[in-house]
Amino acid sequence: ARALAQAGDDQALRLFASAQSQYLDGVRESDPQWAWWIDDRELAWHEGMMQLDLGRPAAAVQYFERANASGPISSRRAKYFGLASLLDAQTRIDAWRDAEATLHQLTAWAGVIASRRTVVLIERSLPRLREPHVPVGTREAAEQLQHALA
Repeated sequence: ARALAQAGDDQALRLFASAQSQYLDGVRESDPQWAWWIDDRELAWHEGMMQLDLGRPAAAVQYFERANASGPISSRRAKYFGLASLLDAQTRIDAWRDAEATLHQLTAWAGVIASRRTVVLIERSLPRLREPHVPVGTREAAEQLQHALA
């Protein structure tokens, strides 16, 4: 489903809904051993990514928010990356106040977790956060995050 979304094919959403339905049916003996890590958080994040790939950043925001709010997180790295994904979607729809709150959360994690993948995603959002029409507080929060990453 993700690959179809990356190719811009709306059929991805139908295929993903089918996969999600199978997930909700529960664990089976025939499931591959690697499937242990799939949970509600992971599915919500992938659905957010699909929405981004299909050019629907406003829809993506709700899935990233759901992923970041889902239950206890066992991986701080996943939380950090989830926040970076949320920031990416927020900046695409000019949700500056929400982005500012996300920037503060990311700044708190920046000195704690080393994740090149997350840094690359954050760096992709930073140019949009420096534009003159972005509120000053949001631009300042982006600058603080950039310093924390350095």
